[in-house]
Amino acid sequence: MLLQRFSNLGTSQLQSKSHVPSSQYPLTPAEPIYLFCFCTLVVALVFNSLLLAGCTSATPGLRKFYLVSLHYNTESTKSSIITDLDKVLSSDKGKNGTFNYIRIGYRGICIETKKDNNSDLTWNCAKHGKDIAKDLGGDPLDLVTVGDLYKDKISFSTPLWASLISLGIGFLMVVANCIPVVPIPKITKKIAAGAAGLGALMLLGSMVLQQVTTSAIATLVGHLGMKAVLIHVGHANVGFGWAAFATAFAAAIGTLAVAAAEMAVERVQTKGEQIVERGLGKATGGRVGVQDIRGFNPTAYNPNSFPPPPQSSESRKTFGKGGISLVQNIMAHKTGR
Repeated sequence: MLLQRFSNLGTSQLQSKSHVPSSQYPLTPAEPIYLFCFCTLVVALVFNSLLLAGCTSATPGLRKFYLVSLHYNTESTKSSIITDLDKVLSSDKGKNGTFNYIRIGYRGICIETKKDNNSDLTWNCAKHGKDIAKDLGGDPLDLVTVGDLYKDKISFSTPLWASLISLGIGFLMVVANCIPVVPIPKITKKIAAGAAGLGALMLLGSMVLQQVTTSAIATLVGHLGMKAVLIHVGHANVGFGWAAFATAFAAAIGTLAVAAAEMAVERVQTKGEQIVERGLGKATGGRVGVQDIRGFNPTAYNPNSFPPPPQSSESRKTFGKGGISLVQNIMAHKTGR
């Protein structure tokens, strides 16, 4: 009984209690769980979208979502290979300004440039860094090309897209089950659980892959650049990515619990029907089945075939001793007598 109340949600639950005002019965355990899953899926979808939208626009909010950032270290660089780097950077002036900073996201690159006055800093973002770096000076090691190679060849956004689609499907299934006026098949709960679980798994894979690739590029650039290039890992991507995974995982656990409870109720009901079917078969010689009982209305007597049902307790006892059994009534209903 507890599992059945736990698995009931939305349309099926409200239809079964449509004759009872909503104020006269409490919420079943599944309702707060699905509302919790609704909120966590919204958070996961928003965070996932921010990760994919990072560095696609020069707005301060979106350019903070980046995988890695690169810029030259002009203060502590003393190398036999790269000498007087600060002089090279200051003398290399381009028509569109001087390179200062580059941030690489999943779908875009943002470059900070400075004009003759070092305080005049401007951010520009595009899908490829080379589209911004035309006639741009101050990049002797061609960090813009390094950024393009990292975005196109090393960073891998497919798991994030798969997670976004899966979480979107799970969100739609949860919303559908929360609408009481639309008949929703029970399989939507299983779809919601599967989609939320797959989305959480894809997010986990994406975060692990992001950690591996950013660590690798940081190590390579640090050694090859002889400490002339500083690289930083985007903290916003790391924090929001793991938060998205945590919320998606919580939603997957909630939807899976509801779906598992519903499957357990279905198994118990199926097993109970089988037991009742065997018992009826033995008691009636196979003449009455579970379906016959479901279609039988004990108050719908045919006055031409049987006497009307007695009203008083004494007459009911006499009526029961008279020999008209429930099996006979069901058989009469079954044969249409």
